[in-house]
Amino acid sequence: MALDKTTLKQEIEALLTDMETRTSDSKSDYAQALADAIEKFVKTATINYISGLATPAGGGVVSGTFLGNLS
Repeated sequence: MALDKTTLKQEIEALLTDMETRTSDSKSDYAQALADAIEKFVKTATINYISGLATPAGGGVVSGTFLGNLS
């Protein structure tokens, strides 16, 4: 699954709306909710492997430089 920026934006907007209705200082609640939304967003990333890793003949430790990206 690719990173879902639209859902992250919606979650941040909902969080800000919720914070506007609070009567007490809730910086800790805001920080926790924002961190949760970002964590959820990042965990939707897909790693796209392109190339770069190799196994030696006969097995063993994989070596090389991982070439890829997140989407």
